[in-house]
Amino acid sequence: MYNIDNLNNNSVERLQSLIASSIDVIFRISRTGKLKYISPSVKDLLGYSPEEVLNKSIIHFVDSKNQEKYFKSFISLIKSSDHATFPVELISKSGKPIPVEINLKIIEDGSEKVGQGTIRDIRFRLEAQKKVETSEYIFKVIWERTKDGMLLTDENGIIRLCNDSFALMLGKTKEEILGNPISVLYDPSIEELILNDYKDSFRLGKLNDHFEFNAPLWNGSQLFFEISNAYIENLNGEKFLLSIFRDISERKLNEMLLEKKGKLLQGISKAIAVLIAAPTEAEGFNSALAILGEAASVDRVYLFKHFEDEITGEKYFSLNYEWTNTGIITQKHDPAFQRISYSRFSALQFYELLSKGQSLSFILKNLSKQERRAFIDSSIKSIILVPIMIEGNYWGFIGFDDCHTDRLWTSDEESILSTMAAVLGAVIKRNQIAEQLIKKNIELDKAIFETEKAAKAKSEFLALMSHEIRTPMNGVIGMTGLLLDTILTDAQREYVNTIRLSGEQLLVIINDILDFTKIESEKLELESIPFLLNECIEDSLELTASKAAEKDIEIFYRMSEDVPQIIIGDVTRLRQILTNLIGNAVKFTSKGEVEVSVTVEESDENNYKLKFVVRDTGIGIPKDKMDRLFKPFSQVDSSTTRSYGGTGLGLVISKKLVEMMGGNIQVESEEGEGSKFIFSIKTSVPAVETSLKTLAIPEVFAEKKVLLVDMNYQHGQMLYNLLRHWNMIVDVAVDVNVLFHNLDYVNDYDIVIINSSNIYQKLNDIV
Repeated sequence: MYNIDNLNNNSVERLQSLIASSIDVIFRISRTGKLKYISPSVKDLLGYSPEEVLNKSIIHFVDSKNQEKYFKSFISLIKSSDHATFPVELISKSGKPIPVEINLKIIEDGSEKVGQGTIRDIRFRLEAQKKVETSEYIFKVIWERTKDGMLLTDENGIIRLCNDSFALMLGKTKEEILGNPISVLYDPSIEELILNDYKDSFRLGKLNDHFEFNAPLWNGSQLFFEISNAYIENLNGEKFLLSIFRDISERKLNEMLLEKKGKLLQGISKAIAVLIAAPTEAEGFNSALAILGEAASVDRVYLFKHFEDEITGEKYFSLNYEWTNTGIITQKHDPAFQRISYSRFSALQFYELLSKGQSLSFILKNLSKQERRAFIDSSIKSIILVPIMIEGNYWGFIGFDDCHTDRLWTSDEESILSTMAAVLGAVIKRNQIAEQLIKKNIELDKAIFETEKAAKAKSEFLALMSHEIRTPMNGVIGMTGLLLDTILTDAQREYVNTIRLSGEQLLVIINDILDFTKIESEKLELESIPFLLNECIEDSLELTASKAAEKDIEIFYRMSEDVPQIIIGDVTRLRQILTNLIGNAVKFTSKGEVEVSVTVEESDENNYKLKFVVRDTGIGIPKDKMDRLFKPFSQVDSSTTRSYGGTGLGLVISKKLVEMMGGNIQVESEEGEGSKFIFSIKTSVPAVETSLKTLAIPEVFAEKKVLLVDMNYQHGQMLYNLLRHWNMIVDVAVDVNVLFHNLDYVNDYDIVIINSSNIYQKLNDIV
């Protein structure tokens, strides 16, 4: 042993520097356990300075509960002059326990035994050990408790480890698996292929990290696995493959079922489209069955119709349509399939279940021998029959045959096919209705033809008779006119006037009938010539002016300034419309006024849509009687006909003429308040170079003073606007008495226009 006193100064300094920089605490203790030396690093570990711990027993820094135990161990160690390493918890200055590892060796210092060594902080080591232990525990729990199969194999494909889940998944015990190559897990026919492929991939490092895999297993089953691989090495550098197997057979089955379901739904969608668009029933059903067969991945699809023998009452079904896959024999030409009795399938209750709307599905190998014999085609392995119901009644069924697999039809597939059967029922019902409709349409067309033929004959007869009657009637009216120019007694003149008036009324009726028959037989054509619109309206007013005067009714018209003066159309027919409407207005008005107004509803360059309104203050029309207005030979009620007369054709003719002019007609009315008949026509204006002149403003009227006396505001307003348009100076008075009391005042005007009900009484005085 070296004595520090024998060291030179440089060596002492180096040794002191080494001790000072040591992470471990270096110490020396006496045989009684007192600390004789301790390095400065004790400050970092326990928070004490060296001076605070010197000459104190090391047991002093141990928890009081363990002091006795460690003291005995220390005394025993001194006596044995041995070396020891042991963990202990020392209490720091702050009172916090610090786990440390003491490395102590007993040496002789002269004649005395002392201990010296190091104190190492093992907190980080313990924490790391705890993490490792925790990780190992977690891995062990995962390995043993996970439902995924876990497998450890070496480069030769030998199974070194596996968990219980893997053994259960593969249908073997762990003892049967461990130590064997992975190939023992698979069907013997592919064992060699599996093992060689594994070895090659392991050696080249080409085993996939994550993939899906399925193959026939040793017991004949076939599962789908999702496999995750990872290469690992042990401490000796040996390389292994850790594989995690997850059984995804159920998920893959659901995916396949979902794919089949989607394909079936898509097929049904296409089949429905074909059924709806097909020109014939046969073409539609044949195409639809082909689409359904391919979508359902079956070998045969067919449609059987249900029948019941009217004489014997036997229930049977007959093949209507069929589709077969390539290589499958068709049955549609086999007479045996044209009449199959339900009694043949009595054991399977075909009729009882299908007629109640229940589907039937069978895997034929699961049926009894007697039940299998009922099926004519022995190649069928799986079958499903879905009833077709129409308005709750059993019509027949659609069937699907699988001749290659023992297919088990799912409830989802059955529901989808039931929906398709419902669509087929709707299509069949539609076709039945279409057939009935075609039959009825043929009958209806025949009836319409006969009716139109009769109506045409009637119209031609009425037109002929109206013409034949009108010719002599014109002669009668003409002769009565000549007769009135001769010398007659008062009684004779009264008789002749009555004959003439009755003849004129009859001629009006005949003209209405003639026009109506022309319109009905589509022989009426409109002219298209330029004419003055205001003259057309004034002519219509003049025809009814005398009747209006007899009833003391104001009758007038007004046109908006933007209404063209000259338009192109049929002036005669427009005059006829206006005359009918104005005549009706005068007829059904006992007091008040009748006004005709014209405005522009739409305009585009030279094209116009004009709006005409014929307003009266007459008896009005009840709301519930308006629907009769435009019906031929009809008036509001019979009492109206008796009171006012007429054929009831005027409005019908007017409506037809308005529609021929590109417009429409409507009425607004309140009973007792009067009516408004509103109609529109489409027209145009002539070119500038037309020979028909527009209305010119007479120059003689310019600057003339006019006094306008009109008791009717509407009429007065119209006259006022017209006179102002002619550049005349207009004053307005509302009472004729103004003139009577101010005769000198009248002399200031060039023209006096008077419209008053009592004008005739005071006219002489005013003049």
